[in-house]
Amino acid sequence: MIDVQSILSKSGIQFIDVPFYQSEDCITFEREYTHYLTSRNQTKSRYLMDHDIWALQFTHNEVINNSAHWAILTFDNAMIKVATEASHAGWIVTPYKFLDITSSSESLSDTQYVSLVHSLAVSSAKTLSTAARIIDRVVSYASDQLQNWEFKSDFENFKKNLMSELDSDELTGDDENSKVDSKVDEFLRAKGIDTSKEEE
Repeated sequence: MIDVQSILSKSGIQFIDVPFYQSEDCITFEREYTHYLTSRNQTKSRYLMDHDIWALQFTHNEVINNSAHWAILTFDNAMIKVATEASHAGWIVTPYKFLDITSSSESLSDTQYVSLVHSLAVSSAKTLSTAARIIDRVVSYASDQLQNWEFKSDFENFKKNLMSELDSDELTGDDENSKVDSKVDEFLRAKGIDTSKEEE
């Protein structure tokens, strides 16, 4: 097996002992982690979960108590979401996002520039398409309610939250459309609007 630590050490990356914590020391992160996994019907071994929670607690303490700058690079969506929801004081991102942000002062090649523009265009088109689907569905069932300022305000908040949720879900195509329709119907039913009738 490759000695990863020696490779990291040669590049100036130091090894740090992370302390073992008791459950009560990490209650905020543990509670959020458990909620995240339960709400998505997922499981994770206790060993891996403890490893993530201790890393989150250690880096959080370092930032809060010592004003240190910390970033955890991971591809684990659970760890990223838990850190966000539990107000982790550090920075938890994928290595790709880390490189994108830290390399922002470097010039882009023509190929990279075209790729970036294409990615932004695709992302913008997807966002506009999703927003249009949400609005169309509400209009088809509750167009008369859009004149009601209270309903309109609630709808704008709902739309903003749903767009944010969809952005982090990584759903595409029919899966995303189904979720949009389901969430909009749920919102409308909560407002007392019948969604069982045929769309006009």
